[in-house]
Amino acid sequence: MSEIEVRTEPAETALAPAGDLSELAQWAADARQVAAVAVSLAKTSFVPQQYRERPAEVTAAILAGHEVGMQPIAALRSINVIQGTPSMSAVAMRGLVQSRGHQVRVVEASAERAVVHGRRRRDGFGGGYEDEVHESVWTIERA
Repeated sequence: MSEIEVRTEPAETALAPAGDLSELAQWAADARQVAAVAVSLAKTSFVPQQYRERPAEVTAAILAGHEVGMQPIAALRSINVIQGTPSMSAVAMRGLVQSRGHQVRVVEASAERAVVHGRRRRDGFGGGYEDEVHESVWTIERA
């Protein structure tokens, strides 16, 4: 990922009122502010090794996390880049799903295989959960 240019002039980093910009322009304005913060964060031992001295990577991780509702530091701890593709950790995925009210249960967990069951939260009148249980099976070969 190439470095993101960070401008520090007030006019460039100040966010315009949301109603004055298109959704994409607002995202770009927000990204400039995130990039400015990322320069400082990338210099610290507080970020994972893969992000140290890499402010563009820090920016991308924070923005990716924001898209799924994660706070900046949580995104840095939970999003890993594997062969050029951002991937959320299993713990973060489970937390995200549960934070939306769905159920997740680990049925089996070993070094060779993991089986997880999930049920969707039912929206609307009555609440509760759907009857159908979804199963996900991961093996070493699949991973």
